[in-house]
Amino acid sequence: MSLLDDLKKEAQAKAQEAKTDSSAQQNTERNWHLLAPKMHVIFKYYKELVENLKLLKPDDFRSYQLTKTITFKNLKMDGFRLAKNNEGDLRSFSFRYDLVGDRDIRITFNDLPHIEKTRSILTERGFFFREITESKNRSVFVINPKFTVTFKYMVDLENCLILLKIDNFEGAWSQMVRYSPASINEELLDETAKYILAKPNRFQELSGNVVSEDMRAKLRARLMKDGKIPKGSSDSGEPSSERLDSTTTRLKGLFRKKS
Repeated sequence: MSLLDDLKKEAQAKAQEAKTDSSAQQNTERNWHLLAPKMHVIFKYYKELVENLKLLKPDDFRSYQLTKTITFKNLKMDGFRLAKNNEGDLRSFSFRYDLVGDRDIRITFNDLPHIEKTRSILTERGFFFREITESKNRSVFVINPKFTVTFKYMVDLENCLILLKIDNFEGAWSQMVRYSPASINEELLDETAKYILAKPNRFQELSGNVVSEDMRAKLRARLMKDGKIPKGSSDSGEPSSERLDSTTTRLKGLFRKKS
């Protein structure tokens, strides 16, 4: 193969790469055009939520589960705030508040595995604590009960989704929820706020984590059609929650609305 042939192949490959990059850029811009208005709606809602919560100062108590055996109680919600990750850019922002206790808590451990696990969780989560080592297998943790809860919204430009990462809500764990632009509306935001304030809500259902009654009815009809349960079954004769839940993954796609 001649030098010109080699150069021609390299030029063609480079042209194809540039075309692919251009197509990806156009897709990103198109998706941001769809996501931006929704991110503005979410940000505006939380801005008003923060303003109202600062005035109302919720006085009900909350609990926070650090580990399976350690739960902090009688914590107040405080320090409501909203922050953009990059000023002037709504591609990522966070709603935050603190769960605060009125005094430090002392917890004593007499076995090394619990000591190491607790130390790891407290360190990774950035909580304030002191460890007093009394022996190889005995330590006292003095923990300042201030746990920051975060609801962080981000855009996934490649897949045209809005991501919600929830950190430290009720305990030392994280949850990721994915929303299409079409699913972002006032109802969802209201149910999210109710979820935050521990009021009866449909947040998990609207976020796709719980089978709704409508979905259960459709699953029941499908099971009847397939002969899995007798036709004409009343509510008292409907399949157990276990059976419905076990078929959710398999059948849910049949009834998912396309946005």
